[in-house]
Amino acid sequence: MQLTTDRKKALLCTNGIVEFGGAPIVVVEVAEYLASRGFETVIAANYVGDPFKAEVERTGISITDDPGTLNAFDFDIVWLQNHIAPLLRYELTTGSKKRTTFVFAHFSPTGKLAFPGPILQPLLADWTLANSEETKSNLVQVGVPESDICLFPNPAPAAFWTYRKPPSDLRVVRAISNHAPVEVTEALKILGSMGLAVELVGKAGQSYQRVSPELIAETSALITIGKSVQYAIASGVPTYVYDRFGGPGYLSQDNFDIAAATNFSGRCCKRRANAAMIASEIVDGFSRASRYVMAIPAGTLSKYRLEPHIDQIINTTAKPNAERLASLTAQMQLLRREHAMAQLIRGNFRSVKLRDAQVAKLRRDIQALQARRNGGAHAT
Repeated sequence: MQLTTDRKKALLCTNGIVEFGGAPIVVVEVAEYLASRGFETVIAANYVGDPFKAEVERTGISITDDPGTLNAFDFDIVWLQNHIAPLLRYELTTGSKKRTTFVFAHFSPTGKLAFPGPILQPLLADWTLANSEETKSNLVQVGVPESDICLFPNPAPAAFWTYRKPPSDLRVVRAISNHAPVEVTEALKILGSMGLAVELVGKAGQSYQRVSPELIAETSALITIGKSVQYAIASGVPTYVYDRFGGPGYLSQDNFDIAAATNFSGRCCKRRANAAMIASEIVDGFSRASRYVMAIPAGTLSKYRLEPHIDQIINTTAKPNAERLASLTAQMQLLRREHAMAQLIRGNFRSVKLRDAQVAKLRRDIQALQARRNGGAHAT
């Protein structure tokens, strides 16, 4: 990959750019903002595939599935997730920067790939980010100093904030989920029978797409967890927090802080509801939830704006890369071990995704064959 020598450069790394959701969305949003700030931006992942690959390519941001070809010291900012750091090269060459800011981002309290690495992260991290208090607590439990961790609560890009306005009547109820439980899908059916427009956005839904500001703005009430909650908060859309872990229901003054502490995942309260309860609460609680989302204090809302978080990172004065290289060289034997583990993670992940792609192709082929057969049967 050919990089220019004079522009500021940013590298953002994650395990996969394939599906819409979670940590990959964060990487792309950060990349888009850095590009808007004039950075030549590259995304590197162990596996790159559609549908998300096509979405990234439309933005004009460079993307590669071979992190090992990239030299971290050629970039002003390196954003790292999911143990990609050991796969990169760390060399001082004619194209290298004098200083590189390293960001290690963690977006799950339970996913093993979100755990910190043992060698490179302690040596390199200028920023250690956690998406919630729950994730922060997990990092502390495995030895990351609490004082080194900054909260990065899945903040929403500016485009979502431009739509912020008081909600209107309850007309459109959407659920955004790649793993919607049956009680949510059944609740949508009940709400649809009441005359409301309903839609499930996700792998098994009526549409599967990157969530846009327009999609959120066209929604009266949203059923979701995780990152889509911040989109709704930004846009002023009442949000019913519920999915595979259960959830507290509509966000309110009584549950906001505890829900936020677990990244609006629904893990905060271990509350389950059936479809009828969900549908009833969506309708009966809409007015109150609408008032609450517009009354969230400005100090709370500011935490969920993406750009100020990234501006702080841009303004970091990092250690000289010559010093970093000396520290890495002194730990070379341990770094070789960490590199081997990262290669194993890469190989396993790529094998799974390649298998998934093959299965998806077989399903499409079978569906096409069935369609041709049905067409032939009708013709006779």
